[in-house]
Amino acid sequence: MNKKNDFNQLMCENCGRGKFTFLFSGSDKLLGIPGIFNVLECQHCGLYQIDPKLNSQQMEKYYPEEYICYLEAIEDEPNPFIRFNRYLGQKKRYRQVMRRVKKTGKILDVGCATGIFLNEMQKGGWECQGVEPDQTAVNYAYSRFGLDVFCGTLEEANLPTNTFDVVTLWDVLEHVYDLNTTIKEIRRVLKPGGMIIAILPNANAFERFWFKEYWVGWEVPRHYRTFNTVTITDFLRKHNFSDIEIFSFTGRHGAFMLSMQFWMNCLDLTAWTKRIILSIVGSFFLRIVSLPLFMSFEAINRSTEMSFAARKPTLEEK
Repeated sequence: MNKKNDFNQLMCENCGRGKFTFLFSGSDKLLGIPGIFNVLECQHCGLYQIDPKLNSQQMEKYYPEEYICYLEAIEDEPNPFIRFNRYLGQKKRYRQVMRRVKKTGKILDVGCATGIFLNEMQKGGWECQGVEPDQTAVNYAYSRFGLDVFCGTLEEANLPTNTFDVVTLWDVLEHVYDLNTTIKEIRRVLKPGGMIIAILPNANAFERFWFKEYWVGWEVPRHYRTFNTVTITDFLRKHNFSDIEIFSFTGRHGAFMLSMQFWMNCLDLTAWTKRIILSIVGSFFLRIVSLPLFMSFEAINRSTEMSFAARKPTLEEK
């Protein structure tokens, strides 16, 4: 295989160029659903993309009901430790929005799943709307929280122009099929001066270099692309967003544990040995001890997940 030229028929979603370097071939390590996919790096801008890129119909089998985003209400979680962690995670997201917007308004959550985050914003006085392609998740968001959620893609929702003060995408941008169309639609529905806030995998993460193809951030084939801090900034600028801020507040021990689990699955170890090692590494003690390390990764934007906030310019700024 000529690793630099075999994929030249593809186009980079960021820079539009057509030359890629082959990185590795991988499979679905999260759920074990069959299929082999290539991860490629754009030789011009450094964006990582997947090949082949499955369409929405082909991708359906990779989003079964047990997929992790289809979670029930936090209050219904029986495990107190998991319940506390989930509560803390939603509070962090709420604070990240309020830190940048200061006042309540109208918010759209793209890929809102069962509406856990929107429920938190609703409690805080926000007017909430969601978009989610899975009907089961949409039904739950409505029946459990009374949320207004459109079942389908953002483009299919055909929402009014200049409507929302904030649009959020929590671990979603890497999943959308047509990246450029989606970001244009987000910009259209945002009010002038409105904010887009998102979480997505960070290809600059230290853990990516440690675990290589077993890094949880790849999540093939569900992640169509993987940005780093430079490529996401460049992408947002090209779509005329301003005041771009890159920061990190997630992607700590849990992400590390998943990467380690994927890596250990390829080792010639007994199931009992793997369970013992993972139980030790995943212990409450090591979670606490490792916290300063993961927080230091966040401080320099080298954790498994990064976040960004960017603003649609006001009419006066155009």
